[in-house]
Amino acid sequence: MADPLLSTLCSVCNAAEPKYTCPRCQRRSCSVECVKNHKARSSCSGKRDETAYVPVSELRTVKGINHDYNFLQKLGLSMERAERLLIEDRGLISRQELRPETIQVITWKKGRDGRSYKVLREKPAAMPAKQTRSESLLHNKLKQLGIEVVRAPKEMTRRKENKTIVSRRSGVICWQVEWLTVWDEGERGAGMAKRVLSKVTENMDLGQAYRLASLQNGLGGGKEGVEVREEEPLADWWLGGGINSSTMLMMQEPSTGRWIDIKEDGDDEEKTTTTTTTTAFHFFLGPPLTGSAAMTQVTAVDPGDTLRDVLPGTKVAEFPTIYVLRRGQKFPPWLELKPRDEAAKRQTKRKAVGGGGGGDERRAKRVTFEQSFDDDGCDGMEEDVVEEEAGEGQIEDGEMEDEEMEEAAQHPSIILDSERHAPRRAIMDDGPVPKLSDLLRHPEDLDKIPALKLEFSRKKGAVDSQLRTGLREQLDTTQAGMTGLGDGQKTVQLIKDEMINIDRLCSESQTMIRDFASINLVSQAHRNFGAVEAMRRDLESFSDRLLVVEDMLRQDDDDKENMPNLLPCHYELTQLRNMRDDATEQVQRLGEEADPGLATTLDDYFGRLDETIDWFDEHVGILAMNLISLVVNENNGLVVRFAVVMDAEERSDRRVLALQEALRDHQDMAARFRGITDGPKKVRGYKQKFIEAIRIGAEQQLEQARDEFLDDASRLDKAMKWYYNDLNAVKMGMTPLVPRRWNVTKTYVDVYHGLMHDFLVGMMDDGETSSAHTLEIASFPEKYYKKMAKLGFRPEDLTPHVIDNREAELVDGFRKLIVKFLDEWIDRILAQEKRDLAERGTAEGSNLDQDEYGYFRTKNLVALWRMLREQVDAAANSERADVVEGVVDAMFLRLRGRQQAWQRMLEDEATAACEAAAAAAAATPGARDAVVDGFQALQDWLVATANDQIACVDDNEDEGRLGYLSSFRQKVESSVTAGYLERADDEVASLRDGYLDLSTWCINRFAQLIFAVDFKSVMSDFFTPRWYSSATMKQISATFDEYVSDYRQVLHHSLVDIFVEILADELLVRYLSCVRNKGAKFRRSDPFRDKIFADVATAFDFFASLPNPDVGHSIKQTWRVTEPFLRLLDADRDSLPDAFADFKAAYWDLNVAWVEAVLRSRDDFDRAMLNAVLARAAQIDLVRGPETIMGRVK
Repeated sequence: MADPLLSTLCSVCNAAEPKYTCPRCQRRSCSVECVKNHKARSSCSGKRDETAYVPVSELRTVKGINHDYNFLQKLGLSMERAERLLIEDRGLISRQELRPETIQVITWKKGRDGRSYKVLREKPAAMPAKQTRSESLLHNKLKQLGIEVVRAPKEMTRRKENKTIVSRRSGVICWQVEWLTVWDEGERGAGMAKRVLSKVTENMDLGQAYRLASLQNGLGGGKEGVEVREEEPLADWWLGGGINSSTMLMMQEPSTGRWIDIKEDGDDEEKTTTTTTTTAFHFFLGPPLTGSAAMTQVTAVDPGDTLRDVLPGTKVAEFPTIYVLRRGQKFPPWLELKPRDEAAKRQTKRKAVGGGGGGDERRAKRVTFEQSFDDDGCDGMEEDVVEEEAGEGQIEDGEMEDEEMEEAAQHPSIILDSERHAPRRAIMDDGPVPKLSDLLRHPEDLDKIPALKLEFSRKKGAVDSQLRTGLREQLDTTQAGMTGLGDGQKTVQLIKDEMINIDRLCSESQTMIRDFASINLVSQAHRNFGAVEAMRRDLESFSDRLLVVEDMLRQDDDDKENMPNLLPCHYELTQLRNMRDDATEQVQRLGEEADPGLATTLDDYFGRLDETIDWFDEHVGILAMNLISLVVNENNGLVVRFAVVMDAEERSDRRVLALQEALRDHQDMAARFRGITDGPKKVRGYKQKFIEAIRIGAEQQLEQARDEFLDDASRLDKAMKWYYNDLNAVKMGMTPLVPRRWNVTKTYVDVYHGLMHDFLVGMMDDGETSSAHTLEIASFPEKYYKKMAKLGFRPEDLTPHVIDNREAELVDGFRKLIVKFLDEWIDRILAQEKRDLAERGTAEGSNLDQDEYGYFRTKNLVALWRMLREQVDAAANSERADVVEGVVDAMFLRLRGRQQAWQRMLEDEATAACEAAAAAAAATPGARDAVVDGFQALQDWLVATANDQIACVDDNEDEGRLGYLSSFRQKVESSVTAGYLERADDEVASLRDGYLDLSTWCINRFAQLIFAVDFKSVMSDFFTPRWYSSATMKQISATFDEYVSDYRQVLHHSLVDIFVEILADELLVRYLSCVRNKGAKFRRSDPFRDKIFADVATAFDFFASLPNPDVGHSIKQTWRVTEPFLRLLDADRDSLPDAFADFKAAYWDLNVAWVEAVLRSRDDFDRAMLNAVLARAAQIDLVRGPETIMGRVK
């Protein structure tokens, strides 16, 4: 076989037959690798050149038409994408701004020859966006002043910073001003400008405005060469609180609180506080700074000028920019000074009318109040109050010359001279109402009551006027609406009368024509003959036409991806349907006169048509079910043909419904106009079938998503990915291919959203779902609405709510489920612990555990904390902080309850053990041994419980091991919010304190049990005659040593020293309390001093033998209380009050009742001794301090 020519091989490798053609340069290649090499070698982009020349012959081909169509479609999509990016995604501009200002329309114009010609003329494309009332007022005001404001795009920073507003009441513009203070050489940031924004009214001096901006923002304060001086210490801005400045008699200076007289009654001279800024600054008006290297041109303005003086005739970029230089500062090289524009000068010469007759020059010291603005405009803004210097032509408060009134009526924007220079009341109608308690603080403020009464009366009148105006507008609007309704009813009645006249004329015309009945009969016969002839031809061709349709449907079955015969089939079937409907209608008109077999014959004749229609409907259904797939695969032609079919059927259905309604409402006229009923006679409902197909297709996909979701609760988002893809394909690809009135995207969204709602609600109520599924559904709406917003649908457009706003219910149910498991676990553990505690004496061996250190521990503590951590993990799997926080709150509550339950349980057992020990004291030895064994087990449980509490809070930093509570807090930290964590730390600290308190309580109860059982019989011998001959203290010390030795290995090491200290304190308290023993008496002849010394020495010997010398030393210091106790016993009568006073000074909580018992135990006691002590106690100034050991001795 001959070798192929190179021209027939791949143009890159010249080795294989080509498969691909480059859309740009038409080079052919064989593989992807060759395509890449071609692009790299030839620097070819591989994209079709839309501007390349195409011969006319190729334009008329299918390829050329597709080329143009795809090009136009690409342009349209690009424009839509750019428009959506600018308007919806970023919000930079509004849709109104994208529309052209003018459009060209075709109109007819009559020429000189009398004929009409088509001409193009321009007209506004659309009405401009409607301005708000405030914007319109500001626009008109600026137009009157000759100020041109250049607006930036809506999302630009300078546009956002523009807070310029105008007062609706006074018409004063409050400008947003940009102050650029230029740094001098040698300063930080030399050559740069510090930028500050402030609000300035148009009639405020620039020097005064800059001074206020400096004070508020810290500009220039404390810098060398800057002088800002106040002539009076009274702060100007204190007046901005809404008080009428013209009627105030006194004001309070904020710095000292001193009240200052402002105006005396009957005194024409006003005492107004003014501020003066020395001429320390130069001001220049110019454009805002840019990043350009070009010079910035500025114009010098006088510090005494106002914005109303300098801005007319100028162009402002959003708001004015004023450059500030200190006097003597070198002019920056990047600024260029230019002269004032002549047009601006002429605008500046326009002054307020009514100034001082005779050409007098007036100077005003303006005192500007602090301005407070709300969000809507100048509401609450205090106007300028001006003090007029004495001179000719001075206008009194409330007076105005006639010329001013006339000029003000003609030019509402001009501020009258009497308004600019006469003292006026501050406008505070829109501001907050001051409290009378703030206005009348001192007795001298009562003089203000008449002025305040007038002020509030004025305000009430203004409010009443506004209410009357609003009510009048509402009444006018209502009246206009009622008038419009009346006019509409009249118009409807006129139309009805005209129609009746037309019908009457038609009826009368029949009687006016001779032989009308005959003519009408002949005409009807002619029409009937024509109809019968047409029906005959249709019936004869019916079978052949039906065969053609079936053949086309068969071809479409073979090519279901394109269905080229969809439109022809639809057209032919429509004609055949109409033919059948007309024939059936003719038979129905005959009524009883018709042959009974005629209807059956027609049904048999047209029977094949129903089968063919079902065949066609099957094709349409397939297309409707797979319409999105066709769009995704760019089979746009088939989508368009399908849309044509649906649109034709929809129009047909609307026509049939209209005719049916008309015939139903006008039965008497139906016989006259039978011709209008030609065509389809029944509603076919293809549009409803199309929507039902959308529903069925979505339901099938939701069923698949349901199975996937049930298998894995975390895959709900992935299972619903098709949902958003379908809607996006409809919006981006299908919308341009179907009629706009369909609003096909909204149709799909309504169907899909309703199915999504039913699916999620059904899953929530389905018994197969678990808590994980429920929680995933609860978190789904937020993501759902966010994605739908990207598609252009707001949450309020999607009704009903996707899960009926049941997120809180689902989350709360999941949280309650975890808490329920938590309660069941804790109740089960507590019940087991109660059984173990109750069976402590009867169980074989000990029912306690020992940890790796040999410490006694209960069996369920580890299981409890493990269960808590598992429940936290379960809550954290929800990925919702509120669920975790609710569960952790419940855990904190249960842990506190568990502490209280343990304390009550051990207290009950200890009380029962003490009662059993008291009852067994007189019982048999066997019974006493059983009680001792149960008592020993209870002591072990107290030790184990104390160890458990320490294990909860013991953070072993040396071994890097945290206690249960700290580990739990660390577990929770990553799953909750920072705000909740602060509150959780407080709960953890409270639990930590509770664990320590419960541990200390267990040791205390242990010590009390020792004294109640082991030492109860010997403690009654102290300070009685038997005490002198016994060695009770030595026996107690030996018993203490045994207890400490026995429990040192099983008690937590941090509790051993506490255990010893508690035993020593308990022994001391009970020892001192033994002065109340029956028979306790200290006789001067008995060696009670030596015996007390011997007891204390015995105790000290035991304390000194302790392993921790610090503990022994601390206990000895506590036992030093026996020294003042001994002084109370052996002091003589005269020194006894001093001994008591010293005792009370050292131990402020010394109980006087115990002192009385000590005194009564002396053999020389008498009432005078006690009275002397009580008298001395009354003279002592008690200074409370920390609790001492004597506070426990009663």
